[in-house]
Amino acid sequence: TDISLVQKPEGVAAVGGYVYVLSHPGHCVYRYSCCGGTPDVSNTLRRDSQSGVGNPSGLAIYGDYMWVVVWGPDYAIYGYLLDDAFSGTGDINATRVIPLLTVGNSVINKSPTGLAIDNNNYIYVLDSDDTQFYQYPIPGGPYNGDPVVASNLLLDTAGDPLQNPSGAMFDGTSLWVVDYGTDTMYQYNLTDLFDESGTTTPIFEFPLDPANGNASGV
Repeated sequence: TDISLVQKPEGVAAVGGYVYVLSHPGHCVYRYSCCGGTPDVSNTLRRDSQSGVGNPSGLAIYGDYMWVVVWGPDYAIYGYLLDDAFSGTGDINATRVIPLLTVGNSVINKSPTGLAIDNNNYIYVLDSDDTQFYQYPIPGGPYNGDPVVASNLLLDTAGDPLQNPSGAMFDGTSLWVVDYGTDTMYQYNLTDLFDESGTTTPIFEFPLDPANGNASGV
């Protein structure tokens, strides 16, 4: 499948026979059939009828919802009904908004580079500067109202901090992280990440192919 139409892809998700690719400057998502062909293009992503979105940097899909994390000037996770996002042309407003963690006037989770979702329970935002995840309860889910929780710091198997974590996905028990600074994929046990021990090493890691360097999504 040719993804040359996508300008500066910043996130990817594979669901139900489709691959979804987030376009940063386009503020939209391209939907590709796994069998190839011309992609569908979503409506332009907006916060609401009065405001657009800042810099989209991560994508996750579960059930009826497509989630996009955005940094500056707004710092938030926006939820869009998946069917509505690909119905016709024009704009689509978020139906759910989760502000990124802020203390006082300071955004704590200010460098989001990846997004992953745990069924209908939590959304995980990967922060490249903090080299950790922030766990957000999904609105309307079983843990709605719980506080945002920061994970342990991410290390490699040698015990060194990651350099530039840039993409994330959840496989049911583990969070996977790709790091474009080391061109390596890391697998972290979800329970280990949130055991409050301070740091977590991966249970598995492997180097990317040299031609697959500077990866920004997984």
